[in-house]
Amino acid sequence: MKNCAGPGSGRRRRLDKRLTADSLAAIWFARPNGFAWLTGGSNVVDRAGPVGVAAAGYDGDEVRVVTNTIEADRLATEELPDDVAVSSYDWHETSLAEAVAARSPTPAAADFDVPGFETVDATELRQPLTEYDVERYRKLGATTAEAVEATCREASAADTEQTVAARLRGRLAEDGIDSPVVLVGGEERAPIYRHPTPTETPIGGYALVVVTAERDGLFASCTRTVAFDLPEWLLERPRPAARVEATALAATRDVGTAGG
Repeated sequence: MKNCAGPGSGRRRRLDKRLTADSLAAIWFARPNGFAWLTGGSNVVDRAGPVGVAAAGYDGDEVRVVTNTIEADRLATEELPDDVAVSSYDWHETSLAEAVAARSPTPAAADFDVPGFETVDATELRQPLTEYDVERYRKLGATTAEAVEATCREASAADTEQTVAARLRGRLAEDGIDSPVVLVGGEERAPIYRHPTPTETPIGGYALVVVTAERDGLFASCTRTVAFDLPEWLLERPRPAARVEATALAATRDVGTAGG
């Protein structure tokens, strides 16, 4: 589906400020999170790689994308806003970094290794979230929670941890959400391991289900517990744990608001 989301005025203001502060002519993003933040689209083909198949750059006037001839049409048609120009290069003749270096005004910076470019940390540009990102994040969180809770309701004591994890990944994928982290620990393993990666072990009396979900460069984590044979201690622990979490979240909000 065509992604019609552009960088928006909030993003451009931050980028303009960085260009001025660092005396740069352009900033480029090829890491998936940065690319998604700037364009609203995905440059991922191989999920194992730290850099995608395209780079998005901003020069103070416009956003443009550089990619190889294999990906150019697909990105322009399915991933990028209509006002983002796409420049392509022959994949067998050069690399993404070299193609960006040849097309960008200088001096420039990038979030991946480009000859002669400075390094930029996209984290400072992406935080705090813009109003547009806040709305997207809320939708991601709600959809993720719905998927986790539906998976828990469908589960049975005989299901293996891997089965529960596979159902959750499938539900999220149907909504265009990736799941880089899925943990499922059943009655046997949850009390022992803090990060119970799913195994063939049946979940038994209860299970802890944890996911980190990603869409459009935003990440949301969600944890739920489902119980079929509820142990007494499980009733006693949620409230103290929730109090600790609420206290930590409140402190984080205070620091963020105060700019600490």
